[in-house]
Amino acid sequence: MATQIQYRRGTDTQNDAFTGALGEITVDTTNKTLRVHDGATQGGSNIATVSYVDSEIGSIQANAITFGSTAMSIASSNANIVASVAGTTTLTIAQDKVGVGTSATDAKLTVGGNKSASSWTTNGIGLRLSGATYTDSSTSASGTAVTNHIHAMSIPSLAATNGGVTTTDAATLYIAGAPAASTNMTITNPWAFRVQQDNSYFGGAVTVIGNITGGNLNTGSQVVATGNITGGNLNTGSQVVATGNITGGNLITSGLASVSSIVKTGSTGVGNIGQSDNSFNTVFAKATSAQYADLAEKYEADSKYAPGTVLVIGGEKEVTQCSKYADPSAAGVVSTNPAHLMNSELNAEYTVDLALTGRVPCCVVGAISKGDLLTTSEIEGTATRLLPGSFVAGCVIGKALENYNSKEAGVIEVLVGKI
Repeated sequence: MATQIQYRRGTDTQNDAFTGALGEITVDTTNKTLRVHDGATQGGSNIATVSYVDSEIGSIQANAITFGSTAMSIASSNANIVASVAGTTTLTIAQDKVGVGTSATDAKLTVGGNKSASSWTTNGIGLRLSGATYTDSSTSASGTAVTNHIHAMSIPSLAATNGGVTTTDAATLYIAGAPAASTNMTITNPWAFRVQQDNSYFGGAVTVIGNITGGNLNTGSQVVATGNITGGNLNTGSQVVATGNITGGNLITSGLASVSSIVKTGSTGVGNIGQSDNSFNTVFAKATSAQYADLAEKYEADSKYAPGTVLVIGGEKEVTQCSKYADPSAAGVVSTNPAHLMNSELNAEYTVDLALTGRVPCCVVGAISKGDLLTTSEIEGTATRLLPGSFVAGCVIGKALENYNSKEAGVIEVLVGKI
């Protein structure tokens, strides 16, 4: 070749000290690279070669870039992109799947590998979605957005290549269990799933093979637990089924609550089943138990009468206080605290809870011995001993459970009944 073109050349030290003209090219004989000058910058700018990059910033290969113990490579076997930091694989990208801290599995996203932290917080150490402000820019001023969900999982579809496939259990989100204690660790409260505050809403059924504990649970469908349901309020639009205990708070359901037993907590005598303006229908039970002792029924009276008053059928309404000895129209005694009250929704100006059977305090007068038959007296609203030969069908109120002897009216315990 007859013609030879040569550029300025020199060692890297010489090039570093040289300021070339605009567009001038010099040769760095030490690094075997070219430098382009701009007329102002001393040393110019390197036109990099692979060997120069390897020595200055790391290794560049056909399938990898490496700097120290950090590398980004393409695995030739399956065309995965692999990122490594300090010699440990931190990210693997394969066709339609990603692995963080581990290799990519069949899942779209796999997070794995061990993690050590000097300070743990409620922000999480495995997967963290940091708090942020999300702005709704589509809803008009004073308008209403139907939903604003921050993190969402859509309903997936399951399909099979072969026909007739049945899946026993399928879940959009599956949690295998609570964290297990490992080396030098004790876990006081292991939770598989925990909501720290505010309400949780479930639009479908809630089924727990274990316990439901604490907080409020609102669901539009059924709640099923093979263990216990404890604390907070439970509000469901369908049935509640528990093979264990349901404890504390309020249980509100428009469906069925199915439990093996109902045991009250808190102070005795406090709390109701149902309410006065929204009662249950039929109660099916083998036996019931109550603190109070009589069976009573509501009747319309012609005046307001105190507990213990002896009443007869008559007056302007259904019942009135007695005023005749051995009155065959005897009805009973006004109850103090009925154990069971019938006709409870009777609405009238004056109503009385009339004890029909059982034990109640009763107004009495005269000489009475325990076991005496009692009947109406001439003193209004009081009972007295039924004398031999004075019996008239219907006149007996009950039997005395205490002795009494006074011409003044007093109160004793009486066993009420038509005896």
